[in-house]
Amino acid sequence: MLSILLRARLSALFHSLFSGNKKKRTIPMMLLFAFVFLYAGAAFLFLFGTVFALLLPPLIEADALPAFFALGGAAAFLLMLLGNVIFTKNQLYTANDNEFLLAMPIPPRTILLSRLITVLLTSFAFEALVALPMLVVYLIFGDVRLSVLLSVLLVFLLLPFLAQSVSALLAYLIARIAARIRRKNLLTTVFSLLFLGIYFFFMFGLDGFLEGLFEDVSPILHFVNGFWPLAALGSAMAGRLLPLLGLVLLSLGITALTLVWLSHSFLRTALENRGAESIRYRARTERRKTPILALTLRELRHLGASPGYIMNAGIGLLLLLIPPVFLLVDNSLIMMLAEELPMLAGIIPAIAGAIGAICLSTVMFSASSVSLEGRALWILRTCPVPTRDILLSKILFHMIPTAPFSLVAAILFAIGLRMTFAESIMLVLFLLAYTAASATFGLFANLLLPKMDWKNELVPIKQSGATFLAMLGSGVIAAVGSGMSVLLSLLLPAALSLFIGTLLFLGVTAALLAYILHGGVKQFEAL
Repeated sequence: MLSILLRARLSALFHSLFSGNKKKRTIPMMLLFAFVFLYAGAAFLFLFGTVFALLLPPLIEADALPAFFALGGAAAFLLMLLGNVIFTKNQLYTANDNEFLLAMPIPPRTILLSRLITVLLTSFAFEALVALPMLVVYLIFGDVRLSVLLSVLLVFLLLPFLAQSVSALLAYLIARIAARIRRKNLLTTVFSLLFLGIYFFFMFGLDGFLEGLFEDVSPILHFVNGFWPLAALGSAMAGRLLPLLGLVLLSLGITALTLVWLSHSFLRTALENRGAESIRYRARTERRKTPILALTLRELRHLGASPGYIMNAGIGLLLLLIPPVFLLVDNSLIMMLAEELPMLAGIIPAIAGAIGAICLSTVMFSASSVSLEGRALWILRTCPVPTRDILLSKILFHMIPTAPFSLVAAILFAIGLRMTFAESIMLVLFLLAYTAASATFGLFANLLLPKMDWKNELVPIKQSGATFLAMLGSGVIAAVGSGMSVLLSLLLPAALSLFIGTLLFLGVTAALLAYILHGGVKQFEAL
């Protein structure tokens, strides 16, 4: 029975990569997905291999091989932990077939064990992204000893069990919290943003870390030796018997305790559903809303309830804040270039506007707003609301979460680049005007290429022609308007060049809006 469950679990995991209509799971599509995963895996292997190749020589010169192993082992442990927590929660506690399997004459421990083996295999996959390049670098550049090599292999064999035990505990806590709150999708969104934040922090700090490493390795040694779990991990992987024996006993003991604890808590947590309790009635006076406002709030509620929608269509909002925040932290290079090249100083505000517009071109809220109506479109069509109001609400829905980010980014750019008041005001208007243009073009693209026959809402968000057209068209609008502003900044004051770019974006918005309110209305009513 365990083998049957395990095969079914692995098969479901494999087919989940090809979401959507089964007819689209063709061999070319599967080969494309295989290529994408192989490319992503190769990219991570190359990244970690490069880091380890730069890390090992100075640590060998400092006679600090355990520190190298400690950093590699810690990186593998953290990658397994961050990459597997949500997956562990979904497999153990919130799987869709929990009640179905528990109703069958199958021991709960067998069900639990099949799920644990599945998540453990994914832990080994995450670990391989770090372990393989680290071993290759050690074999090429290190003084290879058989005892050290065997110790490293043994530790890498045990680390997934230890990481999976911690992941199971965190997944249990998340599941317990999620069972007591109404907005369960908020947790998924928070963890996704946390993972992205850690990734960007790591990538942007990598160059500085490697440069500092060549100058002095003592901070790394001080950090590793001052944190005893890291020091013990490095000593165990370096072949020292006592730390290695302690790690083996610790891993086996924690794994055994985790299995016992999970076998007792699995049923209770998997079947718990406190979040589904009925909502208490509270008498209140509902304010009267205009049709456009009511429809816009409806769209915003849908966005807030869908982490996939937020992460795929709104990741550009996070990207928008990264450049100005880094300018606030350190703008010395830009200021030095502006002092040495007065011509550059005049185009800096326009360049800031160009960067902001390019980041905003990846925000795709309105580009799938029509397609997401799907089979429920008839509900909206039967409401006594003018079609114009429906389409305008989808444009406003794009602008309401995007405009505040545009405003904040413009203010941060103005502070970091020390712009004048006029330049700051025009940069704000420039980004807000582009926000309106991209929102309108996204709806225009979705009306031209609607995709209503979907089973998973991520399909129109990520895989539709409307999204591709909206991103391409918004990018072209951003490039033309921003490029014109940058070129005009060579001849005109920066504030005036941004004003001209703003007028261009407003003109595009007006033209698209005129089409949507006439031809777009007919297209929507014909769906």
